[in-house]
Amino acid sequence: MKKLIAHSTCALALITAGSAMAADPYVGGSALFVDAEFADINDEASLTGITGRLGTMLNDNIGGEVRVSLGVGDDSISSGIFKTDVELNSLIGGYMRAGAPVGQNFFPYAVLGFTRTELDFSNDFFGNDSESETDVSWGFGADMSLDRKLSLNIEYMNYYDKDDVEISGFSIGIASKI
Repeated sequence: MKKLIAHSTCALALITAGSAMAADPYVGGSALFVDAEFADINDEASLTGITGRLGTMLNDNIGGEVRVSLGVGDDSISSGIFKTDVELNSLIGGYMRAGAPVGQNFFPYAVLGFTRTELDFSNDFFGNDSESETDVSWGFGADMSLDRKLSLNIEYMNYYDKDDVEISGFSIGIASKI
């Protein structure tokens, strides 16, 4: 099942990237603020990252994009006497966006896709570890046009939610048509 999800994400990324050259492509970047919640220890880590994205609007309402996020900040979680540092290594995904323009400058949308997440853990007693998993991701957001090429973006995403771990949060960024 993991291979199927990984291959599906790669296929979506290739289709989206290939169609980006044929339709209405854009490139963007954003600041990412996510919480990684760990239900088995009842604690969460607040993590930050930067995201780059490449996408295309296939028509006025539907688009696709690929994103790569890299962590730039870490946090600590605690389970009793043990303190563990948690760092966002990466979020890599392929997504479809569907929405409807409201006026000329506002585009609210819903987003659905797959994300591969990788977190790094460091603990004085148990050493270092890294975990990566893939899950269905969903969210909603809005693009606000500043001019014909440039837009601001704000978005909420649930990137990962299984195995008693949930990774979700907000991003704010900017995009430009190519």
